[in-house]
Amino acid sequence: MRSVHKGICVLLLLVVVLVGFSVVAFAGDWAAIEEAARAEGKVVVYSYSSRIMDVKQTFEEAYPGIVVEASNLKSYDLVEKVDREHAAGIRNADLIFVSDGEGSVIGDLLQRGIIKNYVPDDLVDLLPVDRREPLLTVFTQANVPYYNTALFDEPPIDNWWDLTRPEWKGRILMSDPLSSAETLGMFIAMVQNADDMAAAYKKEFGEEIVTRKGENAGHEFMRRLIDNDPVFVKSGSNAVDGVGKGDVPMIGLASSPKLREIDQKGLSITVAWDVAPALSVTSKAYLATMADAPHPNAAALFTRWMMGDSEGGQGYAPFHVPGSWSSRTDVGAPPDSPAFDDVVMWTEDPEYVWANGIQVRDFWMSAFK
Repeated sequence: MRSVHKGICVLLLLVVVLVGFSVVAFAGDWAAIEEAARAEGKVVVYSYSSRIMDVKQTFEEAYPGIVVEASNLKSYDLVEKVDREHAAGIRNADLIFVSDGEGSVIGDLLQRGIIKNYVPDDLVDLLPVDRREPLLTVFTQANVPYYNTALFDEPPIDNWWDLTRPEWKGRILMSDPLSSAETLGMFIAMVQNADDMAAAYKKEFGEEIVTRKGENAGHEFMRRLIDNDPVFVKSGSNAVDGVGKGDVPMIGLASSPKLREIDQKGLSITVAWDVAPALSVTSKAYLATMADAPHPNAAALFTRWMMGDSEGGQGYAPFHVPGSWSSRTDVGAPPDSPAFDDVVMWTEDPEYVWANGIQVRDFWMSAFK
């Protein structure tokens, strides 16, 4: 019987290769998907997170004979690489693991059919609609403010406008939004939610904000932040290192999962969780399938592995860390993290980002001059 089953799988695999990406023939039959994946022999993943190497290791241990070729790139560079390869007719990648701070993943790659959505059938009921459409979300995080717990017994800021005060001049560590999709995404959200930013300004300073023609409170925050001489670092890790290892009070802006570096590096840091008007904007980590994936079944198998189990384990384990919230409803908040629903955050709006991201980026560039 096994030889008959194997013959059917091989035949179906040939159909998959001929008609393009599809796991419909194997829907619900993970044994058949695995067998077809072994015939494909590998899966190629472009990732914005270096933790993809941990997923590679556990996947290859679980499925010997299927090699994971993983590349770690910044989100901007990853999107550019995918677009460039597609234009050149190169069909190398099977999956992309990426955030969408500038809106191009959903607004461009998905709309043009370069990537497509794939959700493992047995996870559909465990994922809220906005975590499985328009693309599968592995986890949600945010770009948040960090402070040094050895220097402060309580958060030194409770309002984003605090960072425009003189005492923080030259003491804000952050990635340049021109090279960080998450940082740019946060500023785009502030522009989109300008009424909230204006209300927070009045709460902080006791008066209505005055903005320039054609601008709003989000723009004004960026202008004043620039005037306060932020220090640009290469990465979020550099930001939390500077905050946690320094003896001078500083605020670092970095992704919320950098909280894991408290244990990894012995840093005296934590997040100022209660900041007006919102902690930040949600930033989703998408796992999308290339429309012309050369190894579609291995891609499906890898996707299922990376979504993990109800304990936050298996391939999801590297992401089940403080400050990172799984999309699965059966996985609780990671250790030392508030529940997702207890944190006030704006919800990212890919359509708004795609339509307005360039203008916000250009404003940042003009205000910085």
